[in-house]
Amino acid sequence: MSDSSQERSGEMLFTLMSVVIDIISKDKSVTDEQAEELAIAVCEEMIDRYSGLQFYFPKGRSFMSIIMHSRIFQQFNGTNVNELAKQHNVSVQHIYRVVKSQYEAKRNENSLPQIDMLGFDPDVN
Repeated sequence: MSDSSQERSGEMLFTLMSVVIDIISKDKSVTDEQAEELAIAVCEEMIDRYSGLQFYFPKGRSFMSIIMHSRIFQQFNGTNVNELAKQHNVSVQHIYRVVKSQYEAKRNENSLPQIDMLGFDPDVN
């Protein structure tokens, strides 16, 4: 590895450490020393897991979409569709699509009984 590659790698790890410290330091119950220790631990773990590999960091659109969909599903209570649509800057129809797809995924994952959004259970006669 050339000197410039090693320098860039070191800079990347220090940047990662700095980002982790900044995020952890937002929690006022964590001291600066604890934040630094945690950041070093994160960097060491990244080194252990990924040393020698090259990385491509995607823009994260699909990741952020997955996070948003998960949050919508967790926050959905059946009566807050308009609120969720405003909060996440999406349409009401999008909220319903997200909830439906998340519910179907959970049902398939956990073998949940099939019920519709209104509580109708097709297995009950």
